[in-house]
Amino acid sequence: MLALVVVLLFSACSAIFVPLEDTTPTAEIVPGTLELVEFAIQRLQWKGEILSMVPVEGTAEAILALHEAQRSNLIPRAVYATNNIRIAGDEISYRIHETIAQGDSNLPARSSLEVLIHKNGELLVSIPIGTSSPISPVWGFWAYQDAWFLEVAYSETIPSTDDIPNNVEVVSTGDIFENGISLNSEAGYEESFGFQILAGRPFYFYKRAGVLGYAYDGTEFPLEYTRIDHHNCCSGAALNPVMADNMVAFYAYKGDVMYYAEIGVFD
Repeated sequence: MLALVVVLLFSACSAIFVPLEDTTPTAEIVPGTLELVEFAIQRLQWKGEILSMVPVEGTAEAILALHEAQRSNLIPRAVYATNNIRIAGDEISYRIHETIAQGDSNLPARSSLEVLIHKNGELLVSIPIGTSSPISPVWGFWAYQDAWFLEVAYSETIPSTDDIPNNVEVVSTGDIFENGISLNSEAGYEESFGFQILAGRPFYFYKRAGVLGYAYDGTEFPLEYTRIDHHNCCSGAALNPVMADNMVAFYAYKGDVMYYAEIGVFD
């Protein structure tokens, strides 16, 4: 399983030049005790069923070896896929409710989704998450101190522009809910995604007014990326952020330049 995860890590891309091989890579020290390291990628390539990266400098193997120990300490899937957590003795759970109705005559039947949050079996809040799509609607369910966090991908289907009858496109937007309150609404984000507990504190990515950044332990730090891959399904899932106890590895872009990047506590 670990070998598979490593493959996924260098199956996406990243990008600024950081020399490696026989020198310690340049690391950008960022506030909040976290470091950001990033590596320019020329291209991605398939070798059979394995997707790998070709860095601008050095080798993919050398890049992945730098923080292999931290990256291999993955957060267990159950931590961010469970639908049942406990906070101060209370059981908080969610379930996805689907309503199917015939939509516009140019579209197929519509599946409307909502996440129902229960506390000790009683309905606490209902969160609309758009329509059914290949993209998973729930991406994380976490307990931290006396709060719960739910990460969703809100999806909408729109008519495709390719003039194929009944063909639709899916537009998805990430949103993180803290105790039932949308961070997008509360903080004015266009999108929030990638929630995890990193080195014991809450971490997530956000986008506001076109600027990407990350929030760590309640403080925001802007990033220079124009895109961070996330919420991809199927083969594209190889490009999603990979969570570990003390770091996150992800693929990002600055314009047309690709990067493999890591943010974490690197001793």
